[in-house]
Amino acid sequence: MLDNMVCLDFEASAFGPRGFPVEVAIATPATDALQRWLIRPTAFWLTAGVWSEDSEAVHGLSLAQLAADRRAN
Repeated sequence: MLDNMVCLDFEASAFGPRGFPVEVAIATPATDALQRWLIRPTAFWLTAGVWSEDSEAVHGLSLAQLAADRRAN
């Protein structure tokens, strides 16, 4: 049954409706494959959204890291 399972996970800037996505990951338990991508915040997200230090402590990503990472989309 695990052969067909794929897990999708998003990390967010904050809990609640004004949080925005900061990372997405896909894991395949059967093969231990994991891919993850950072998501660079848009200008709108930065002005209308919320950044929570509590969420940052959970996912371990700072806003400066997201802004500086050239791989982020």
